[in-house]
Amino acid sequence: MIRRLFTIILLFIFCIQLFSQIGSGEWRDHLPYKVGEDLIEANNKIYCSTKSGVFIFNKSDNSFEKLSRINGLSDLKINSIAYSEQYNKIIIGYNNCNIDIIQNNQIINYPYIKNKIIIGNKTINNILIYNQYAYISCGFGIIVFNLDKNEIKDTYQIQIGNETLNINDVGIQNNKLIAATDSGLFKGDLNENLVDFSKWYRITNFDNYNHITENIEIFNNHIYISQNIGDSNSVLLFNEGASWNSLSYTLNKTTQSIDAINNELFISTSEDIILIDEYNNVKKIIDDYGFSSNVNSKKIWVDNNNAYWIADRVYGLVSNFNGAFRSYKPNGPANNFCGKLKYNNNTIWAAAGGITERHQNLWRPAQFHYFYEEKWSTFSFYSLKDILDMAFDPDDPDHIYAGSYGYGLLEIDNKSLINEFNLKNSDLHTLHTLLPNQNYYRVGGVTLDRKKNVWMTNMKSPNLLHVYTNDKKWIEIQVNGANDVYAGEIIITKNNYKWITLLRGAGIVVYDDNNTIDNLKDDRSKKFGVFDENNKVITWEIYALAEDKKGNIWVGTDEGVYVFYNANNVFDGEYFYASSILIPRNDGTNIADKLLETEVITCIEIDGANRKWFGTRNSGVYLFSEDGLNQIHHFSSENSPLLSNYIFDIEINGLTGEVFFSTSEGLISYKSTASDDNLQKNILYAYPNPVREDYNGPITIAGLIEDSNVKITDINGNIVYETKTLGGQAIWDGNTMSGERVKTGVYLIFCTDDFGTKTKITKLLVIN
Repeated sequence: MIRRLFTIILLFIFCIQLFSQIGSGEWRDHLPYKVGEDLIEANNKIYCSTKSGVFIFNKSDNSFEKLSRINGLSDLKINSIAYSEQYNKIIIGYNNCNIDIIQNNQIINYPYIKNKIIIGNKTINNILIYNQYAYISCGFGIIVFNLDKNEIKDTYQIQIGNETLNINDVGIQNNKLIAATDSGLFKGDLNENLVDFSKWYRITNFDNYNHITENIEIFNNHIYISQNIGDSNSVLLFNEGASWNSLSYTLNKTTQSIDAINNELFISTSEDIILIDEYNNVKKIIDDYGFSSNVNSKKIWVDNNNAYWIADRVYGLVSNFNGAFRSYKPNGPANNFCGKLKYNNNTIWAAAGGITERHQNLWRPAQFHYFYEEKWSTFSFYSLKDILDMAFDPDDPDHIYAGSYGYGLLEIDNKSLINEFNLKNSDLHTLHTLLPNQNYYRVGGVTLDRKKNVWMTNMKSPNLLHVYTNDKKWIEIQVNGANDVYAGEIIITKNNYKWITLLRGAGIVVYDDNNTIDNLKDDRSKKFGVFDENNKVITWEIYALAEDKKGNIWVGTDEGVYVFYNANNVFDGEYFYASSILIPRNDGTNIADKLLETEVITCIEIDGANRKWFGTRNSGVYLFSEDGLNQIHHFSSENSPLLSNYIFDIEINGLTGEVFFSTSEGLISYKSTASDDNLQKNILYAYPNPVREDYNGPITIAGLIEDSNVKITDINGNIVYETKTLGGQAIWDGNTMSGERVKTGVYLIFCTDDFGTKTKITKLLVIN
């Protein structure tokens, strides 16, 4: 009892701020779970599916659990989820016809239809459980999955001429399988061989019988269907004997689902949820949650205590099981739109804007997601669009400058827009030809120099560079050879040079203001592509730039990675050459390959140990050693939880070493083994803390100075382990230097630089 009390006290003293940190080598997603798509109840837990994954709400203790690619799901973009109480199995269907089954806390993948070459749309639209079978409605037909044998029994296809119909939903009435398709209703007898599509016949005894039919439900032995009648509306019909009738209270609303639960029928629409009895009388309408009148239900369930559980497309999971309606969902960004990432003041920022590969607008709202103290928040300016880059005031973390692709430079303070710089109050140039009768200012890259002057690129402008000085003046700079171009990112190097990527195969431009920003006469600039030492062009397609800790400039191109080792000499001589990183094949051929020469490099990030992270357009993320010769990791969507192989940006939390990846499918992060040099910032900690008896992973000591010495002692001062830092952190396996697991107790961690001038101490609780 005393030991347990001691453990609890130490847990609160040492660990209250670190409980959500992940360990080295672990992943976690940063996805939105606010758009509820489908739900089921299983074993007193509510499973709510979203496009990002599944979150589980435990009704017993109100706790959340997430299921995603990180912890076992095989894919993204879930379209349907169903539960067989008879077999205690959960079936998850994806938009590419992939199937996962959860049983006994294990996730088993059935990718056979996904991997099979099939003519037609391989999308799972809905799943119906009936006896031992799951009837899975797909874009190309119906999959009949045997839940007892865990195998596909049959595949039914319905055809009109040579057209195979998209199956939106199915229902079963009197042993007849009824399919709701894009061309109306079709019926087949389950006693017959429905693989033979001639055994299916069309139901035609109602008006508009050949319209898109989206939902079907059997209630009180009647057929209820919703049909799309254009303009995103649907009409609900029910069959009574040989006749069909419409339900007037569903007109001019989009029906999302129809669910028969107990002795009631629930119709979820774009505006409300309608409950009707067996006589089609309206018993109740839910059109207000109390906390919001915006009801956008996709699916509803009623539990044994008559509590409503609603998969809502705005509020995630909504329920009144505790009395009034409340929204339940895990924390995450507002959506999975993310482009540029920035780290500032222990906060990860994600701009939700972007452009197409042809440099056209996506027209996404000016939206900012930020991750601080293990929590995501989002704020937006909906009248503005497509934020491409962000820069932060080093003295005020709430003061932000953001570049918009069409709406100029935005100045934000404490999440409020305080300035929108355009033709009226700046020297930015507009493009009238793109938006008639409107001004249109494309700002690409944005950054601040050491004096807090804001540098930005103005795309397709007579003058590429613009500066908004710290004394609120505007300076317009003409850069030779770089007028009327598409500009990408801008970085300011240690020697105060401005390096800018020029898109659409225009290369790189470097600009030097000679540290006299107001005097343009002593400035110099140079435009070039990637050339080898023989002055032979390698490529002009440049996508990414990064300066490493030694001042070398790493360049990401359409043909891999190149380095300018003599970056300070860029203006010396007529030509400026790039170096290839040549990696020997070590196969006896004496042949070497250029670093990632077959990849399009979209972004580059340098970590605390000066290692290089490369994001690509087609094959995920690579981590290479400081010199680029040794591959440490290659993460792809095939071999890791990485959400997509298309990487927009990479950013590192310098304090913890957590690496964030902005992908075409959203945000995900990986806990690396290197962080920034942080001992001078008076922050030092270890995690996980405490180290529990069932934890066998690495222990991370973060917040260090590069190449510092780390000693770990017991409470009596006996040294149990020594190591050196990697960047700004160190890793300990929890064992002594002789390889034995340390005993339960409090351990002291001492960190000292090589000169002995900076020392920090922290504590760690180990329980064995």
